[in-house]
Amino acid sequence: MTVIDHVTSTDYVTSADHVASADHITSADHDHVTSADHVASADHVTSADHVTSADHVTSADHVTSADHVTALIRPCANQINGSFLTSNPGSFLASVVGGKGESTPPVGSSCVPSAVWPRAGAEVARSRNEAMTTKKDFKSIVRDRQRKTGESYTAALAHVQRERARLLGVPEEVSTAPPAPARVEAAVLKVGHKSTARIRVLGEHEQITLRSRDVWRLAPGQIITLRIEKRWTFRGDAYASGKIEAATVDIARLGLDPLPLRGGELADLRDRYENVRAPDPYAPIWLANTAEPRACYEMHGIAWGAFPDDDPFEGGPTVEAVELAEAGDRIGAHELLMNTLARDLRCLDAHAHLGNLEFDRNPEQALIHFEIGKLIGESFLPDGFDGVLLWSSLYNRPYLRCLHGYGLCLWRLGRTDEAITAFERILALNPNDNQGAWFCLLDVRAGISWEAMHVREEREEARRRKAAQRARKRLLRSDDSHVN
Repeated sequence: MTVIDHVTSTDYVTSADHVASADHITSADHDHVTSADHVASADHVTSADHVTSADHVTSADHVTSADHVTALIRPCANQINGSFLTSNPGSFLASVVGGKGESTPPVGSSCVPSAVWPRAGAEVARSRNEAMTTKKDFKSIVRDRQRKTGESYTAALAHVQRERARLLGVPEEVSTAPPAPARVEAAVLKVGHKSTARIRVLGEHEQITLRSRDVWRLAPGQIITLRIEKRWTFRGDAYASGKIEAATVDIARLGLDPLPLRGGELADLRDRYENVRAPDPYAPIWLANTAEPRACYEMHGIAWGAFPDDDPFEGGPTVEAVELAEAGDRIGAHELLMNTLARDLRCLDAHAHLGNLEFDRNPEQALIHFEIGKLIGESFLPDGFDGVLLWSSLYNRPYLRCLHGYGLCLWRLGRTDEAITAFERILALNPNDNQGAWFCLLDVRAGISWEAMHVREEREEARRRKAAQRARKRLLRSDDSHVN
């Protein structure tokens, strides 16, 4: 055992990876270090400028494990320029969990740098490299435990962090173990194509980008129950990841301000439109809905996509989305409609056209879009509303589209009673029936299924094409006879 009487003038102790022997401590300055035979595994003392006192390093005969390193480190923590010696806790934890961190050098080995110390620039670079090595070592410890126990990375990380907190004497209540996932409810504002959605936690104003495998089933305007596993911020934007446990439609909880209605003047619809008379089967419904003058209203422009700060001479985002879809760019149309709803969920036309995009391939998902648009539109109407929303008023069309699409989805899914109610509602709001709701209502009441109607329509379309071809041939023969 080597006993050092005096340690003098330790100006710069930098990056001493392994202080294996007391023989390498030179130039004493009247502070006493007693009985320091073997200080092994002191790789955690990095870039310690100005070691001013070693009074408290006593009786460290054989420091060869993490427990001894901790016992040595804690008393000396405040002596190294006010910074904790355990800047690399991952290394000494290697002996606890068997990771691939730096190993303890043999007793008596010498790893002290030469007397020619590196310059300041090299010190900075070495410090950065050591910080990166520290992170890699810590990860390797977690990965090694994960391989041995079969735990998930999160479970292994929590164990290693608890062990580190125990060795350092950190109280358990301030341990760095990850918190339990939080369960929140949030409004869906937008759904992307890459497992992402834009949401707003109820009671908060900040929009969050959610990453989850289940977002493809969501629709803007839904309320989801979300188990958040992680939240972070990147370049000023908020992010979260987690699991979606439930999704419902509850318009009242969205906190939307109803858009005001315009108009309200009474109008005699029989004077405005062509009357429907018997024997037309629609005549009884027409006569009932136009018996008295009714108040005519128009919805707000936002329902159609006419935002106050947009160019009034442009068609609006929903018109552009329809043009993209007709040109074959369904993805572009979908993205534009989603961005519109992230801007304002009260744009009913965006809900309607999202339902149209989904209708052929996924009527269940289309039904959600139409239903949300319908319910948001109904929130604009007063209780017991008995006025009309005529198709001739442009801003009424989005709500009528949502109602019509909603009825078609219900019919297609076999929910005929609800489909009848939807089609009757359209005829009450717009008796002139510019959407053909009466013909749908007639088939549903007759018990004709969606599939049977579709087959009938295809046969009728084929007959019309053949009739048109025969008419063209007759016309060509007639022209030839006149020429001759």
